[in-house]
Amino acid sequence: MDPRAVLPTTLETADILSGQIFRQFGLPEDIISDRGPQFTSPVWKELLGYQLPLYPCNALTSDQPVVERQCRQSKWTWEETHQRLSKAIATYKSQSYAT
Repeated sequence: MDPRAVLPTTLETADILSGQIFRQFGLPEDIISDRGPQFTSPVWKELLGYQLPLYPCNALTSDQPVVERQCRQSKWTWEETHQRLSKAIATYKSQSYAT
């Protein structure tokens, strides 16, 4: 089986992003998803404290005011978000879950 054909789980995606991408490059200004289960899971809401906005496939610009409003309403700085994300991922990874 081609290893690229198997999508990572939500936890694996969060681990890759925090352990490799965010650590090396810092937090992104935007995360745009294809609505895959790795990004729509409740894990993201738990990690970030809010659900990532889900963009319609062909109407990115129609959601721009919604995203801007969410950003203005957010009281977290990137530093606080990074700290919360790192802590949440570490906590989640330390718990045992039945598969």
